[in-house]
Amino acid sequence: MNNKTESKNTDGSVWRTEYRNDAGKFHKEDGPAVEYSFVKQYWINGNLHRLDGPAVEYRNKFVEYWIHGRRYSLEEWERVRKLYILL
Repeated sequence: MNNKTESKNTDGSVWRTEYRNDAGKFHKEDGPAVEYSFVKQYWINGNLHRLDGPAVEYRNKFVEYWIHGRRYSLEEWERVRKLYILL
């Protein structure tokens, strides 16, 4: 189960959304577990993780690729993710 928390500005707009599992770790299987006004982060059981794109996406278009909590360059990520998809 995911527990959702939101932080709002005085005008009511949401500036932070977080999803955590019952153990308190960031976790969401169908989208970003952490969203701030400037970044989206994809987490699974407390580890940055995403196989269908970057696990961290900044508003300025900078991205980071992660699989099971380990950061990869784009080239490494493309190679490693193929192994996970084949499993």
